[in-house]
Amino acid sequence: MIFKVEREWQAICDRKFGIGNISIAGGAKFDKHATHRKGIEMDCRPVRKDHLTGQAARCSFHDKALYDRAATINLIQLFVEHPWVKLVFFNDPEVQMALGGRVRSCPGHNDHFHVELLKGFAS
Repeated sequence: MIFKVEREWQAICDRKFGIGNISIAGGAKFDKHATHRKGIEMDCRPVRKDHLTGQAARCSFHDKALYDRAATINLIQLFVEHPWVKLVFFNDPEVQMALGGRVRSCPGHNDHFHVELLKGFAS
């Protein structure tokens, strides 16, 4: 699913997107996450205007100079259109409105969006 979204993204944009916090082998808990233990959840960074990638590329939807809302909407749309995607959390209300309720708010999701797959795809 990640590779399919990546291929679709590269067809419309030359920027890379960051994925992290999928899970630790064996389902161990890490960081502040109560989730991300079954390999069916991932966190992705919003798209930046300046093409920066890696750990230094973190930005919030409040960072107007860095955050590319239109590109982030396009990226999240690729995820929500995939039949394996169960839910997406991201706190930008304009993204939520643009994607017609497929994206919801969740505390701590200003600088990344959370994608959860349906459980049947966790192998």
